[in-house]
Amino acid sequence: MMREENIKKMITAEEFDRRFDAGEDISEWVDWSTARRPGLEKKRVYLSLPAWAVKSLDKQAKSQGVSRSSLINKMISKNLESAS
Repeated sequence: MMREENIKKMITAEEFDRRFDAGEDISEWVDWSTARRPGLEKKRVYLSLPAWAVKSLDKQAKSQGVSRSSLINKMISKNLESAS
């Protein structure tokens, strides 16, 4: 027989949103192991650059202690944020 305290109370999406908007702790109703943040999924793009640009990116990435890919992501994100 299942113990009563092991059964989670279900709530509606509207109730969940109300509690979240009110700043209440909603972790009881979230499975964090499968949670996703919409719009932040990764999508692969391919980029062709002149050799001099790749060399310059590699030099900057090394000086910052990050990968070329991380540096490009950072540069693009910063540029897009400032353009908004």
